[in-house]
Amino acid sequence: MRELLDQSHDALVPLALGSAALSHLPALELPSDRERPHVRVADAPLVEGPVLAAVAATGGDLDSVANEAATGQNMPKVP
Repeated sequence: MRELLDQSHDALVPLALGSAALSHLPALELPSDRERPHVRVADAPLVEGPVLAAVAATGGDLDSVANEAATGQNMPKVP
């Protein structure tokens, strides 16, 4: 995340596992107050979330990318 923020990029942190929700807290302390608006945490599955986020990032802002990643929670896993 540090490398992305140093290059003036936004960062999305997908969380899918319960323990990941606890471990993301220290990571969110890394950005400065100036950088924090460029970081989002999404309740998103680890496979579908980043794929959906990458597609949304081609034209969306950080909030819409995070929201799109979270929609992966509702995708059917079995046809």
